[in-house]
Formats: sequence, C-alpha cells, structure tokens
Amino acid sequence: MASGASATESTIYPGVGIGKVKLGMTLGQVRRLLGPSQAVTARLRLAGGKQYVEYGWNFSEWRIGFIGRDTKRVALVATAFTRQRLSNDVGLGTTIETVRSKLPVACRIADQDHAYRDPATISYTYCTLAATHGRKTVFIMHSKNCTQRHCDWFVGEVIIREPF
Repeated sequence: MASGASATESTIYPGVGIGKVKLGMTLGQVRRLLGPSQAVTARLRLAGGKQYVEYGWNFSEWRIGFIGRDTKRVALVATAFTRQRLSNDVGLGTTIETVRSKLPVACRIADQDHAYRDPATISYTYCTLAATHGRKTVFIMHSKNCTQRHCDWFVGEVIIREPF
C-alpha cells in the first residue's frame, strides 16, 4: 500500500514537517493522511516514563515517531522518498557540497578509518540545520565511490525532529 499522493508530493519544511505531516500532529491525523501504517519500526521507553513508538509507511520510505501514552503526537518525521525536497531543491540525492552551499548546516563526517578497522562500529555522516524551539532538520548522508581517503556523500534520508 503506497502513501497517499497528497502527503508525499509536498515540500520538506525544516523544523516543521514533511509534506502535510507536521511535528505535533496526532496519530489519528497522520493515519487520515497516510492510511494505516505497515510496520512498527521502533518502540522505546524514554526518560521520565515517556513512550516512543515509530511507524513505517510505504515500505518505510516514511518513518514517523510518536511520543505519548494516550494521545500520541509526532516527534519525528523522516523520509527516504526521492520526490520530497526543500523549496531550494535540496533532498535525497543532493551532494553534501550542495547542502552546505544552500543551507547554514553543521556537518559531521564519519571517521572512515575507524569504521574500516572495526566493522562493528556504526559511524554516520550527517548535517544538521537547527530550527526554533530545539527542533532540528537532519540530513543523513550516504556514501558512494569511496577510496581510502575520500567518499562522495549525498543525502539518503531527511529527518525532522523535536527534542525528546
């Protein structure tokens, strides 16, 4: 079951949401937009007794995380859907150089050498764009054409989240 077209054909809004899915929406509101989820991708108990549950839609091209017991509200929305982009055309497939030139981001480049020596080490490359009230837009970078000294980095997923 694919996501509803109205939800997947919209813009990524830094610090706000992706398409029509916005931080703070209820689980019911999201289900009305996207239909029923196909998977539970994470379930966590957070500090202070908060509960976090993350659902996946469209084979997890959409991941949406909710916090709450009775009324679950969106705390994280992520997309790996290639058509969704910021108004300046940054989105999946955009190179790290282009992200840096179009947005005021701070980037962390994975330590390739450390990851090479220890395959069990998970090392991420990402860029973050801070927004109001602590909300962040995170561009998870994937790599290709890697040598011992260099990788070509490009956006593989966009995550918008509030602190939790």
